[in-house]
Amino acid sequence: MEFVFSSLTYLLLFVLTAVLLFLIRDEVKTKRVNEDTGEGLLEPPAPKSWPIIGHLYLMARYKVPYRVFREIMADLGAVFRMELGSVPCVVVNGLQNIREVLMIKGDHFDSRPSFRRFNQLFKGDKNNSLAFCDWSQLQKSRRELLRAHTFPHAASSMYNRLDQCVKTELAELTDTVDAMSDTGCVDLKNILLHSCANMFMSYFCSARFSKSYDRFRNFVRNFDEVFYDVNTGSACDFLPWLTPLYRRHFNKLRTWSSSIRQFMVTEIFERRRSAWTVDSKPTDFVDSILEACAQPERDDGFNADIGLFALEDIIGGHSAVTNFIVKALGFLVERPDVQQRVQEEADAAVRVSGNIGLADRCQMPYTEAVVYETIRLIASPIVPHMANRDTSVAGMRIPKGTTVFVNNYDLNMSPELWENPEHYDPERFINEEGRLEKPDHFIPFSGGKRSCMGYKLVQLISYCTIATLLHKYFLLPVEDVSYSVPKGNLALPYSTYPFKLRKRTAEFKK
Repeated sequence: MEFVFSSLTYLLLFVLTAVLLFLIRDEVKTKRVNEDTGEGLLEPPAPKSWPIIGHLYLMARYKVPYRVFREIMADLGAVFRMELGSVPCVVVNGLQNIREVLMIKGDHFDSRPSFRRFNQLFKGDKNNSLAFCDWSQLQKSRRELLRAHTFPHAASSMYNRLDQCVKTELAELTDTVDAMSDTGCVDLKNILLHSCANMFMSYFCSARFSKSYDRFRNFVRNFDEVFYDVNTGSACDFLPWLTPLYRRHFNKLRTWSSSIRQFMVTEIFERRRSAWTVDSKPTDFVDSILEACAQPERDDGFNADIGLFALEDIIGGHSAVTNFIVKALGFLVERPDVQQRVQEEADAAVRVSGNIGLADRCQMPYTEAVVYETIRLIASPIVPHMANRDTSVAGMRIPKGTTVFVNNYDLNMSPELWENPEHYDPERFINEEGRLEKPDHFIPFSGGKRSCMGYKLVQLISYCTIATLLHKYFLLPVEDVSYSVPKGNLALPYSTYPFKLRKRTAEFKK
């Protein structure tokens, strides 16, 4: 009798378990379907908003507006909603959630918001831009065309060419500084802008220009004005009814953009196109564009005009590199201990190779760490994404057309991720073996298919320039000048802080 009871009990338990597993499987299947369709998902919570301006008042509380995201996250969780004027937004925090946006569901979030201010720079269409366009077959083609030039393999002819371009311009830069250093202070940003512009022009276009050439000087100035404007928020981005008040500013943007295009067409593109033949062997990015335009029956929309926009976009990267280097020097000018560590590595490299080049990078981990630490502390935001379909993040519903802010600022400045994050300390990127080490939560250039196309150039040129300058000079502050480096934004005004550069004598380089 006990055996029969026991058998019936086990049979009943088995049947109940099977039924429960079936129900759970059905529930999981239903949940998956709901996540795909967006139905039945939670709405991201939102703080209290004000009429018309929405949550813009919260961001206005801070000098670095992105700081408010951490405050809201503490109350509402890692994914929350904000109305920035008339623009519906979601802010995504935390490495796992950010990876979901950038990589796991990258094809759900590969569009960009449309800001009228940016459209002015690209003939009224953001899709002419590399950074601000929506994803498309055209964008895929442009990135593939550019990749060989922006990510050259070490020891390749392209890498060696970049190395020579950088060395040539740095030699001229130090000659210029030598002639000015006795004056007591140097406007390094202006000098660096022209040097970095020539690095980009010689590498991508096989052309360089004298700093005394007025058209080139205007070209460089216009690019820096555009870069500053793009990296500075504007109320009309989120309150489009203010657009009539920005007519004069929009005219400036169009004037800068038109002047840049005219220079690129007359000084570079038309001259190269008239000399190019189908049998020409590509040596730079201009050749790659001309070759792509000559291909018959392209179905991705690529043409000479699109190629010129891509060329202008990547040449404009010299402004990003210059502003970054000047900010790095702003951190270093009052840190002689950090300068000394870089100088020791630079001196050792010069003793071996005669001058500092890209090949010395792997032997200079501390100098590389200076580049990383500067990037971290600047905490420049990742370009916003936009959902191209109804989707979800962390189980939260994200409707199509929502602008998505990836909170890179918190990844760079969180006390939970970094020890004493406000302090400038390159040592945090050096491991116990003395090698450079990048934490998984450090993703300053975004990730996935919308990652920055120029980040390798930023790292290579910045490392080489900083190492060369500190090998040649002691970097000293100018009296009564504040070197408080702005955070949360890469751009600096055209006129920014000067530096004293004192030549290092041979005894310091031993």
